[in-house]
Amino acid sequence: MPRWVCLSLISSGLIRAAEPLPFEVKLETAVKSDHPDWQWFHPRPAMIPGFGVMLTIQKHLRVSDYYSGLYMMTARGPGQPWTGPVEIPELGWMTESAGVDIAVADVTPGWHRASGKLIAVGAQVRYSKKGEQLDDRARSHQTAYAVFDPVARKWSRWKTVRMPPGTKFDFARSACAQWLEMEDGTVLLPFYNGPNAKEPHWVTVARFGFDGSELAYQRHGSEHVLNEVRGLVEPSVVRFQGRYYLTVRNDLRGYVTSGADGLDYAPIQPWRFDDGSELGSYNTQQHWLSHSDGLFLAYTRRGANNDHIMRHRAPLFIAQVDETKLRVMRATEKILMPERGATLGNFGAATITSGESWVTDTEGMFSPQARQRGAEGATFIARVIWSKPNRDVEAPGVKAPELMSRSTVYAYPNRDPYSLENRFGFNHAANIGVLPGGRLMSCWFSGPFEASVHQAVLCSYSSDQGVTWTKAEVFSDFPRRSDFDPAMLMDSQRAWVFFSAGRWIRYPFINDERNKVGENSFQIYQRHSDDGGKTWSAAEAAQIEAGFNCRNNGIKLTSGELLLPVAKLRGAETGMLKSVDGGRTWKRHGAIATPMGNDEPTIAETNSGAVLMFLRTGGGTLWRTVSRDKGETWSKPERSSIPAARSSHSLFRLRDGRLLLTHDASTGPRSPVTMRVSDDEGETWGPPLVLATAPEWRGGSGEPRRQVSYPSVAQLGDGTLAVVYSDIGIADSEQWGDIQFARIRIR
Repeated sequence: MPRWVCLSLISSGLIRAAEPLPFEVKLETAVKSDHPDWQWFHPRPAMIPGFGVMLTIQKHLRVSDYYSGLYMMTARGPGQPWTGPVEIPELGWMTESAGVDIAVADVTPGWHRASGKLIAVGAQVRYSKKGEQLDDRARSHQTAYAVFDPVARKWSRWKTVRMPPGTKFDFARSACAQWLEMEDGTVLLPFYNGPNAKEPHWVTVARFGFDGSELAYQRHGSEHVLNEVRGLVEPSVVRFQGRYYLTVRNDLRGYVTSGADGLDYAPIQPWRFDDGSELGSYNTQQHWLSHSDGLFLAYTRRGANNDHIMRHRAPLFIAQVDETKLRVMRATEKILMPERGATLGNFGAATITSGESWVTDTEGMFSPQARQRGAEGATFIARVIWSKPNRDVEAPGVKAPELMSRSTVYAYPNRDPYSLENRFGFNHAANIGVLPGGRLMSCWFSGPFEASVHQAVLCSYSSDQGVTWTKAEVFSDFPRRSDFDPAMLMDSQRAWVFFSAGRWIRYPFINDERNKVGENSFQIYQRHSDDGGKTWSAAEAAQIEAGFNCRNNGIKLTSGELLLPVAKLRGAETGMLKSVDGGRTWKRHGAIATPMGNDEPTIAETNSGAVLMFLRTGGGTLWRTVSRDKGETWSKPERSSIPAARSSHSLFRLRDGRLLLTHDASTGPRSPVTMRVSDDEGETWGPPLVLATAPEWRGGSGEPRRQVSYPSVAQLGDGTLAVVYSDIGIADSEQWGDIQFARIRIR
């Protein structure tokens, strides 16, 4: 579907309500402590692929918010015995002067996939010898981090995050905070900030680059202020089905909000149950558990026969969240950890495997009552066992693809909109295929701007696996119409190229062409070659009604049928062209729709013989549907958990039967283009290769919005992959773009 057709988001009333995801809780104890001078506190877990689970933990030194250096415990996996706690020498106290020690508290560890390192993030605190937190100079309270290399089994020393200048960041903590790695390897850290420790704090989420060693501030998002008691503190962020959710602590109640890009969020609102009553969580943390099929909150609250517990910090609960209404579903609430007289709160929550997530906490032995009621200073591991696999967890053993080389298929000749050379200045929506005989062919549309009547389909060939490309030639150029979105289908002997042509309504009605304008003017055409692309048949209209468009490549099923995915213009309906006679005739099947609109379907055959389809939507994620009768009927579409921009994506079956997904892994801009492999028919996906990233648009006057998008994939004879994608810029006065190529190795 042409990108200039805008889809309207459906009102929230048409989006499905959250469906309960069953789960069980298995409670274990990792370690116990009830020492007169200290006790274990702040346990937080992280899973390290190939290493096991690490639990960071500290000693609470019996003075409010006074902590030791960092310790760690390790286990090979769920249900395995723990070793430790073991002190980490590199992460102990640092001496500033005779009267001041520096420690890092409130630590949250997390795995950083892109670098293969674990990052531990916490609050850098200056202590007096009595354990008092000092705020006697600017920036006494900042954020620190350390990096663990699981291969070398070594920690770095603590480093301090550098925040922007100005008094608003003189107090800047990302502490007790769940944080996120983005698809491009950048990191989202939620902060609470202020000019000092005494004034009410405000909350934001900031994005950092990470090169495997250093966190580098890039920008922060919306700022949330509440001048009530201490303001807003200890935010935690999570990503669920392509959207981002932020929970925030306040002395009087907890707050929640959500946003589309991880940086900017709607105004905060108090946490409530789905019956409208307040959740009752206050002056302590809430944290998230995210599963591909449900979003969950862990919290403490009033109203559980727990008035004798400080701040009602026990028992610790979990319940599913209705993400459309930002309400806790009361009927799903379960106890994670019991009330035994001790305080809970200040806990950790993390995904461990596709089958379970963990919440970790320690009983606070701060009163005789705790011992009298049965508390033991236990460090609890509450294992949340899911009733179905979490598809957001990277498939174990599946490795990321590897970039081998790059080249340019076609570079725009001139971006000046007034230059005649600019007739081929905007190049977009390329597809790629391996012709019979082994040559690569790429086709795309090109014009002075999108939907120009001078827009044509260009093509280029490569005989050296994409190292060099022939001079682009015109493949189709209907007069007074826009030629759009070529798609390919390769058989062992014959190659097809499909494309659409029509004239959009931005042009005035001219002469007798009143009925030849708009979506119903678009017709799908086809050309074929039986000699490896040396010659092509004349263009002929496909046997399909007007108003449909193709975009992604078609496939040949193992049973011999040919399928080409198509979509009705304006995103109302998706379907399939099918041929059972080797391409002589085609018939359209399916009328697939989603509440978010849908467009530009991409398909692949699975090992079971089903056909999997992913759909572009406006909802921040891909939607999926399956056909079990060779493309004729389709299951009710379901929203996947795969974050995706409103853009075209590519699903491809490798020769070994695995699936490859190449897509813009962003809920906002079309960047970055990422690629990942699934070995379980698309249920879970391995780690991504970031194929390309567009420069960030900062909104400057006349600055083009850059994007890298619309990938297409073919597999070469040696098993490597050939990928093409668009690299374009769009501004108010110009459009321009190149077609880029990459060769990829899969493992």
